[in-house]
Amino acid sequence: MLRIYGFFASRGVRKIMWRQGLGRHTRDEFMEMMLGDLRSISDIMGKNKFLLGDEVCEEDFAIFGMLANCLWAIPGSPYEKLMTGNDVIFK
Repeated sequence: MLRIYGFFASRGVRKIMWRQGLGRHTRDEFMEMMLGDLRSISDIMGKNKFLLGDEVCEEDFAIFGMLANCLWAIPGSPYEKLMTGNDVIFK
């Protein structure tokens, strides 16, 4: 029963990703886009303590939530490797 559910759930996720446009890219293209996003966040923050300076703002919480999900939600994922610098493809 669990396999059947998994099949239909993954099929549904693939359809959603295709409609959003993310599913139309290869894995390498997707990883390059994510790497670009991480670099952009890093460039914007620079040496600041928070996103917009020394005071915390709502955007800091939003970005932290997204980054935390990428880093800790799925141990061993390509996203974790990319964020920790353990992905040799992008060095």
